[in-house]
Amino acid sequence: MKGLSIVWGPSGAGKSTFLKVLSGLEIGQGSLLFGQEIWQQGEVGLPTYKRSMGYVFQDGYLFPHMNVLRNIDYVTQRTKSLHSKEQKEFWISELDLKPLLLKKTTELSGGERQRVALALALVRQPRWLLFDEPLNAVDEPLRYRLLDLIRNYCRQHSVPILYVTHSRKEALLFGDYFVQINNGTVTWTGSYTELLSSPEDFPLFKTDKFSILPSTLKEHDHHSKVSLWNFPGGTLYCPLSQSMRNEKSTRLLIAAKDVSVTRHRPEESSILNILSSEIDSIIPHGTDHYFLKLKIGTSFLLAQITYKSLKTLQLEVGERVYAQIKGVALLT
Repeated sequence: MKGLSIVWGPSGAGKSTFLKVLSGLEIGQGSLLFGQEIWQQGEVGLPTYKRSMGYVFQDGYLFPHMNVLRNIDYVTQRTKSLHSKEQKEFWISELDLKPLLLKKTTELSGGERQRVALALALVRQPRWLLFDEPLNAVDEPLRYRLLDLIRNYCRQHSVPILYVTHSRKEALLFGDYFVQINNGTVTWTGSYTELLSSPEDFPLFKTDKFSILPSTLKEHDHHSKVSLWNFPGGTLYCPLSQSMRNEKSTRLLIAAKDVSVTRHRPEESSILNILSSEIDSIIPHGTDHYFLKLKIGTSFLLAQITYKSLKTLQLEVGERVYAQIKGVALLT
């Protein structure tokens, strides 16, 4: 397993228990292997401290009798690595912890506690990471910057991440793989690549279907107050106000209900995003709606239309139509 795997499901589904069993804090049923290592066989499990992992709880557990620096030093001194001190300084800087180092842990806010807990997990250079909503108390802009930082670092060092979240936006923005849990059972797994090619099958969307388009920034047009984003198949306009962070690449989220189709390209329209596409498939939805799966270059886009529209336009698989995208949401 590589990259960042999103674990999601309803409250009480067993997500946190799943992580605890993997970590050795609880014993589950059956066997557990990590590569060629046996971590659990029946009721006998390898102790947590021998599993070389970092585990961050949403409560950000810290030693209450130590200040922030002593918490970090405690972990650093017990890390068997020649680069532990360099890692300590790196994460203190990247997680913006310098102003907090001499503070008591009881004086920290919820978001500050979570950032320190992240440092404790990352400084020890684990072979994998378990995150149970580790940043839900951190403000959104900083949360996404930290998630991007951690994901890129772990990709460079081949450290897999299991990440529990209830945020659909967070899952779609950072997930490489997806694991759905319900009633203590894994009910669905899939990859980001599968999401791109088959958005209609993605259970995270439930009744509201979306498409994801990986995109790179082309330019900011300050005069027209829009930004242009290239994706594999064309270019999309987004409101400039959504695009003024420093990202050069992102994932665009488009609701199927915000996409309509027409047989002929409109001459004058307030809709900026009008793209030539081919109907890949027609999927029934309920009793009176359909999803059109549209192919645009190598990308796929879902459009939700009524049964009446399908019959009025006499749409068939393989035909070319124009997709009109009324709303594009930047996930960043």
